[in-house]
Amino acid sequence: MLANKYHPATLMKKLKDAGETVRSLTQALESSATETYHFAKAETQTLTTSTVDVETFDFPATTNNKDKNRIVDVTFFYTKAYGGAVTSSTVDSVEVKTPTDFTAIELGVATHVSNPALYSQIVKIQGNVISKVGAIGAVSTNVTGTGSYAIRAIGTAYYNINDDHTYLRINGYPSNLVVDGTPATIYYSPFSFVAAGTWVIDETTHSDTITYGTNYTERRFYLNLGCLSEALELRVRSKKSTSSHSISVTDLRGSLTSSI
Repeated sequence: MLANKYHPATLMKKLKDAGETVRSLTQALESSATETYHFAKAETQTLTTSTVDVETFDFPATTNNKDKNRIVDVTFFYTKAYGGAVTSSTVDSVEVKTPTDFTAIELGVATHVSNPALYSQIVKIQGNVISKVGAIGAVSTNVTGTGSYAIRAIGTAYYNINDDHTYLRINGYPSNLVVDGTPATIYYSPFSFVAAGTWVIDETTHSDTITYGTNYTERRFYLNLGCLSEALELRVRSKKSTSSHSISVTDLRGSLTSSI
């Protein structure tokens, strides 16, 4: 009779266990990997003083639906239709549609620190949660942002390595979100807890010299969405600030990067 460690049933179990281990390791590696999707548009879009869609893009959920820090990086290429170079302004925006299946992310237990100005509060959270917080969005003491004045916009966020805390400066109107002496768990939504299907906007005004011909002016837009895993619909938009200049977007290039 075969010794137990060489018995076919034992060997098959060991092979099965080894296979499960390999699959688990593979999923872990896939989930931790940085995912980058590139997008581009090489078609001239003439701008007006009303916002126009330059292009709309769809991106899948992260591998294994793993929460990752999502960053949009877009470069606009502008040119002037005729005449010499001018200094001209454009208002450029990146908009993200709130996913139907999004749930706010728990940041941790927040403690009141101070009120640096009227209707402004600084709170701190144990550990480094900066990667979970984006350039837009808001926090609340409940996962749905339900309640009167329950949603507070974030002004700034930084991590202090000396005391291992993340500090958030948030809207303090009409009173502190986190009561002094009563720590509270807070949740973050890059979509500010708005309804699914709502477009969330981040925009900036660029003003510099735009030239005629093939000497394109590059303007870059960088948006950190914070930590999420859902599939995203994104649109890039622009408008010119004055009707006296004939300005066009001649090219658009960008990427969406998701990383731990």
